[in-house]
Amino acid sequence: MLALFQGEGTGPTVPSNWIEWPESPGLMDSLCKFIPKYFAGSEFYGWKDPRMTILLPPMLEVFRRLECQPHFLMPVRHPLDVAASWERTYGVQLKTSLSFWTRFMLTALKDLQGADLFLCSFRDLLSDPRATLEHYLDGLPIAKRSD
Repeated sequence: MLALFQGEGTGPTVPSNWIEWPESPGLMDSLCKFIPKYFAGSEFYGWKDPRMTILLPPMLEVFRRLECQPHFLMPVRHPLDVAASWERTYGVQLKTSLSFWTRFMLTALKDLQGADLFLCSFRDLLSDPRATLEHYLDGLPIAKRSD
């Protein structure tokens, strides 16, 4: 999916008219089949990839078609930590990484306006995932579990 939306030197981006692209019906059909099949029986699922933030428009459309009410947990990692990671992993320079991080975060916040969104510290999530997730889950309209 990221390959479909490669930008011109600016990294992946989803244009506002993406739904009108000839590839979109096939992409939507594939995703609408993939999500239920891959996550069948899972009460919760997610992705850990900052680039997923730019794919929110297609994913929100998939959730709408699947009549699924998504809830979002967005760990916020310090941008210099992200830049160092991207430099090691992808060879991306600091200025470019910071530009991507800023765009990804602002795009996600814009696309998730009105959504059930919980922001948390990436470090908190790593240091005490149970407490961080319990704090988030306490705010959701779901049945409480004892485990």
